[in-house]
Amino acid sequence: MIFTEEQCGFLSFQIVMNRTATTTSLLACLALASPARADEISPGVRIQMDAIHAEKTQRTPVERKLVSQLLYLSREQAGLSAVEGAKDIKSRVHREADGRVIVDMSAAASPALSKAIVDLGGTVLDVSEELDSVRASLPVAALARLAARADVKRIARGGIAITHKVTNQSDAAEKANKARVTFGVDGTGVKVGVISDSAKYSDASIASGELPASFTVLPGRFGHGSGEGTAMSEIIHDIAPGASICFAEAGPGKSGFAQSIKLLRQAGCMIIVDDISYSNEWQFQDDAIGKAVNSAVASGAIYLSASGNEGSLKRGNSTTWEGDFVDNGSAGSLFPNGHVHSFGSNNYNSLTNHSSDAVLQWSDEYHTSANDYDLYVLNSSGTKVVDSSTDFQDGSAEPTEYVGYVARGERIVIWKDNSAAPRYLRLSCTGSPLKVQTAGQVIGHAATGNCIGVAASDASLVAPGPFTTSSPLESYSSDGPHKMFYKPDGTPFTLGNFLASGGLTINTPSITAGDGGRTSVPGFKPFYGTSAAAPAAAGIAALVWSKTPSLTNAQVRTILESSCLDISAPGYEINSGFGILMADLALQKTLTPSEQWRKHYFSTYLPHGTAAPAADPDGDGLDNALEFSLGTSPTKLNLLPLSPSSH
Repeated sequence: MIFTEEQCGFLSFQIVMNRTATTTSLLACLALASPARADEISPGVRIQMDAIHAEKTQRTPVERKLVSQLLYLSREQAGLSAVEGAKDIKSRVHREADGRVIVDMSAAASPALSKAIVDLGGTVLDVSEELDSVRASLPVAALARLAARADVKRIARGGIAITHKVTNQSDAAEKANKARVTFGVDGTGVKVGVISDSAKYSDASIASGELPASFTVLPGRFGHGSGEGTAMSEIIHDIAPGASICFAEAGPGKSGFAQSIKLLRQAGCMIIVDDISYSNEWQFQDDAIGKAVNSAVASGAIYLSASGNEGSLKRGNSTTWEGDFVDNGSAGSLFPNGHVHSFGSNNYNSLTNHSSDAVLQWSDEYHTSANDYDLYVLNSSGTKVVDSSTDFQDGSAEPTEYVGYVARGERIVIWKDNSAAPRYLRLSCTGSPLKVQTAGQVIGHAATGNCIGVAASDASLVAPGPFTTSSPLESYSSDGPHKMFYKPDGTPFTLGNFLASGGLTINTPSITAGDGGRTSVPGFKPFYGTSAAAPAAAGIAALVWSKTPSLTNAQVRTILESSCLDISAPGYEINSGFGILMADLALQKTLTPSEQWRKHYFSTYLPHGTAAPAADPDGDGLDNALEFSLGTSPTKLNLLPLSPSSH
C-alpha cells in the first residue's frame, strides 16, 4: 500500500501518541503527594515535570509543528493521556461551540492548502500571502493531518482578541463642545478610521442621527461582536461631527488586523484608532500589527489605541510580571535538564482574582529563538502539574509559551533549559491580577513608539463641567512603560544585552482621555474603559487637523501631548502619560498670528462682527486687516502720518 505524505505524517503521529513511557510512568507512581512549601517544588511535581520534558524531547517532526497545547488536545481526542507520567494534565484549549478550534498556521498560502482545510472539515478565516499565514477553524482530528503537510511550518492556537471595554460625557469634560464654537471647527475635511469588533447597530445609529449618513464600512470588514466599533464611532461623531468616519474589523487574527489598518489608510483615513489587542501580539518586536501601524504613520497618519483595562502596579491590580530570569538557587539539583525561575519569595506566581490565560514571552528575536523556556501550571497546593506549554525553541521558533486557562490560586512556574541564556521575561495574565506583579501592562502595538496609547479618566464624574488637575485616573487603566529589544527587521537595539539593562524603553501610555459617556448602542450605556477614551482623543485630533490641515502628523501628535492637564506627578508619568487631553488647549496651539491678535483685542478667534477684517471699530479709517499689518490697536484711534506729497 502506498501512503501520501500527509498520511505518512499522520500515521507517525498516531504511533507516537500510542507509545508507552514505562520509565516516566514508574517515576510518577513514586511521586509524593504532600503539599509543597511555598518556596519549593514538591518531589512529585519534579517527577511530573521531568516526565513532561522527556515527552517533549521524543516528539516527532510532525508533532513539533503543533504547539504543545494543540498536541495535548489531539491526544485527548484520540482517548490518550496528554503526557504519560503526568496524567493530571488536561488540555485547556478554547473550543468553539461546534467543537472546532481556531488556529493560526505559519504556512505558504495556496489554493491547495485552503482546499485541504475544507476537505478536512475546516473553514478558512483569513489568508495572508504576504505574511505566509492562514487562520482557520479546524476539527481537532484535522490538526495532525495538516501538520504533516510539507507546506505547513507551524500550527498555533488562534490569538484571542482582547477588547478594552469595562461595561458622551467626554465632549463636555474635555471642553470639545465649547472649543467647536470658540474655534469654529467640527472636524470637516478629516477622515477617521475605526478598528474594533464590529459595526453592529450602525444602521440604527445613522437613522437616529448618532452617526452621519456618510459613515462607511470597508467591504467585507463589518466584523462580528457587540457593536463596540459603532459605539466608538458615535463618540468620535459627538466630538468631531463634521469628520468622516470609516470602520473595519480588527481581524480575523493579527494578519486581518494589519490588513484593516492598511485598507483604512488606503481609503484616506488621516487618523486611525482601535481598541483591540491580541493575546499573542509580540511584546519585544513589532509583529504584523505593529508594522502596519509603522507604515500608516510613515505615510502621514496618526495612530491611536486604547492602552487597556488590565490594571497597574500603582493600583495593585497589574496582570503582568516583567523582569530578568532569576535562577531559584537550588534548581540544578531539582531539575537536571533545567532551572526554575524565582519570583522572589516563591518560585511560582498565581492569580489573585479571576481565572485567565497565561502568556510567557522572552527577549529573543521572534523568528529565530533558540533559548528554550517552558510554562507549567500546578494545582494550588503545588502537588500536581495540571497544564503546561512546552513548545520547541530550536532556532526557528517564536519565544512564547501559552496556556489557555489558569484558575485562581494555581501556581504558574517558568522553566528554562540548561542551554538557554537568561533573558528578560514577560508573564501576562490579562484576566486577573497577579500575586507578584510589576508595571508595564500595555500590550503589543498599543505600546509601540508610533502609536499614541490612551489611558482613561471618568468623564461622568465632572460633566457637564470640565476635567481638572484633581480628576482621577480609572483604576483599571493599564500602565507602562514598554520594553523593546528589536527593530522590526530583527536587528537588536542593544547587541548582546537582552536583559532589563538593555533594549529600548518606550514611555506609554501617551495621554489620557475621558470614558463613562453614553452611546445609543445596547451594552454601551454608559461606555467605560480605554475603548471609550481612545475615540475621544481621536475626535479631538480630528478637530486639530480640521483647524489647521497643513500640520504634519508629527506636529499634531506634539500638540496633543502638550495640551494635557497634569493629573499625576509633574511631567510624563507611566499611568496617565502627559495627562488628560483638553480640546481647548490643543486648539489654542493651532492659532495663527492673526487669530492670536484677534483674541487679544476682541476675545474671539473668529472673524465676525467688529472682529471682521474689514471692520473699523474705532472709526479711524483703518480697518482691522490694516491695523493688524501695522501693529496698531483696532480699538484705539490711530492716525497715519501724512505722506510728503500732501504738504
